[in-house]
Amino acid sequence: MIIFDLKIIGEKLRKIRIEKRLSQDEAAWQAGISSRTYADIERGAVNARIESILKICDFFEINPDMILTEKSSHDLITDEDILIELNSLSLKNKRTAVDILKAYIKNVKGNQ
Repeated sequence: MIIFDLKIIGEKLRKIRIEKRLSQDEAAWQAGISSRTYADIERGAVNARIESILKICDFFEINPDMILTEKSSHDLITDEDILIELNSLSLKNKRTAVDILKAYIKNVKGNQ
């Protein structure tokens, strides 16, 4: 479900930025938007343009669904979480996971 509460969207962005140990100014600069715009988005003070949201998500290397849909920050799975889970699998299940990833990558490359 899409989130329409700007403060929740801003809070999700703030948590991601803090996890990456960046200031608002650094995140804004890296995303290619003004510091004031970024700060306003994080505070939930403005209805951000989709272009700004996409620039921020691109910089943070996240899917926009992570901040625009009803998933708590506890539901966000990091690359490290995935690697830990993969390492805990049996060899057979690891091979299955690798086969799934190979098929996915092949599909993505075929659609470019």
